[in-house]
Parts: sequence; structure tokens; C-alpha cells
Amino acid sequence: MSLLPYWHSKPEDAPNAAAEGTQPAPPEGSADAAPPASGAKAAEALLPSLTIWPPSQCTRGAIVCRLVQTLAASSVLSQRYGAVPEAEAEPAAAAVQAEAFAVASESAAGASPASVDEGIEVLEA
Repeated sequence: MSLLPYWHSKPEDAPNAAAEGTQPAPPEGSADAAPPASGAKAAEALLPSLTIWPPSQCTRGAIVCRLVQTLAASSVLSQRYGAVPEAEAEPAAAAVQAEAFAVASESAAGASPASVDEGIEVLEA
């Protein structure tokens, strides 16, 4: 049984060792071996790196699949507004995901520490 979510079923979609914050140790006596860092740098080196942006292509595909299901399935919203046939839902879902990704990427690229702090304050309110 795999511990990865269903959308990480392919080996190439699994996170690489650097993304997990683990790297293979250099062989003993290698020129790359560095002395251990001290203080805060040592703590940073031990903590794993976690990045959530940008999402993998696999994650983006899962979002599109979920949007197609939401648009095409029977629900309270589809009873009120009507369901979209699956053939029409797929291109619409892909367009929604692509636009959302573009807006979020643009926002993430211009995020300054001040805007991040403001965002956190808004979330805490």
C-alpha cells in the first residue's frame, strides 16, 4: 500500500530528495564535505524544506478533474443552475484552472514580505 495520495501514483511525480529536504551524504574524505554549521544555520539545515508553489502538473491535473466532476455531477448547484455536459465541462475546467494558476503565479511572484504580513493579518481577523 502506498503512502502517497492517489494523484502521486507515478514515480516521476514523487517529490525528489532535494524537495524533501534530504540529500545524500557525500562520501567520507570528499572535498564537498563541509564542517557542520553552528547555531541557527544548523537548525535550518536540519529542517525539511516545504514548498507548495508552484503546484506540480499532476496536482493541476487533479484540480481539473475535480472541477469537471463538480460541473458535471448532480448537486444542489446543478439543480438550481443546471449541470454542464462532461464534454463541455472539461475545456471549461481547464480554462478556469489555467486562469487561476496564472493569477496566483503573478501574485506569488510579486509577494513582498509586507504583503505577506498583511495577508496573514487578514487571515487571522
